[in-house]
Amino acid sequence: MKPPSQGNIVRTSAKAVITSKGSILLIKRHSEGEDWYTLPGGGQNKFETLESALIRECAEETGYVIKINEMMFVGEYIGKNHEFSGKDSDIHQIDLHFLCEIGGTNEPGVVTVPDDTQVAVEWVDTGKLGETPLYPKYLRKRIPEYLAGERGKIYIGDLN
Repeated sequence: MKPPSQGNIVRTSAKAVITSKGSILLIKRHSEGEDWYTLPGGGQNKFETLESALIRECAEETGYVIKINEMMFVGEYIGKNHEFSGKDSDIHQIDLHFLCEIGGTNEPGVVTVPDDTQVAVEWVDTGKLGETPLYPKYLRKRIPEYLAGERGKIYIGDLN
């Protein structure tokens, strides 16, 4: 049996929503002359559980050990359907968002495996998410709604 081509791969990604004292932990990135943010977390490896992937990714990107509490919602990103289609046209990713909390640190402030565009780890006021260049964009509205008790649908579809 032939392995699927890279174009047929759907990536599964676990993302952490970590809040404390009215702030959310975000990864600050810089590319093409602009700063922007994402949630900590990343791709699941073959034979790795989502929980293990999220714990590993958060430790690598933030230096924090996390405790996973509950799944919040699931979103998809089909690159050809969105504003970055010029460079993301072959990307299809399923993002599973989990409400998490800090359980400790590996070494405080030490990021061991930052992503290519990662420049910092920052706590951002959750009240300012609407004006923060957080991607995918739907998180700017969906996270505050969830934290305010508006649970809504678990599967929110292909959004940017």
